[in-house]
Formats: sequence, structure tokens, C-alpha cells
Amino acid sequence: RLDSMLKSPIFSLFGETLEGLVSIRAFKNEEKFKNKMFSTIDQTHSAFFANNSIIRWMVLRIETIGVLAISGSALCLVLQRDSIPSEVAGMALAVVLEISSIFGYLFMFMGET
Repeated sequence: RLDSMLKSPIFSLFGETLEGLVSIRAFKNEEKFKNKMFSTIDQTHSAFFANNSIIRWMVLRIETIGVLAISGSALCLVLQRDSIPSEVAGMALAVVLEISSIFGYLFMFMGET
């Protein structure tokens, strides 16, 4: 939805330019409309770039927390290797890994909507 809102001015200007192409060429305003289109595209892409950078930064932080959780769990499981069966240890590591990847995808998809 955000993506379509950001691209709306570009498509609107493009449609208006196509409809008035004969008048634009008659008054020799091609350069003016080309510069206006480039300006609109630059504004749209700067908003997209900022949004995408924030999402990537948050996902990086969430994945870093996930790596710390997996490392801490693995360390605890190695230190308790005599009292915890290997099947339970493997399942615990798999669950922690899955939860950290779910959080990463959750933040990425929340940022795209």
C-alpha cells in the first residue's frame, strides 16, 4: 500500500504528460517536463530508500539479538550436557533458531506494509 502511494505521483505525471504530449512539443517544453519527472522520481525514491534502510536496520538488530539468544542457549546446553539429553538439546536449539527467524521476517513484513 505504501509503495503504491509513493508511486502514484509518478504515474499521474506520466499519464498527464502522455495526454498533453502534442501541446508540450508544440510549445517546446520537453526539457521542463523531463526535469519535473526526474524531480518527482527522485523524491519518491528518497522516501523509499529511507523506509527500506530503516527496515533493514531493524531486521539486522533483531537478527543480532537472535544470534545472541542462540549462542546463549547453545552455551547453556553445552555446560549442562550431562543432565540434558541430546534430543532435547537439539530441539531447544531448533526452536530458538526458528523463533529468531520468525521475528526477523515479522519485522521485515511489518515494515513493507
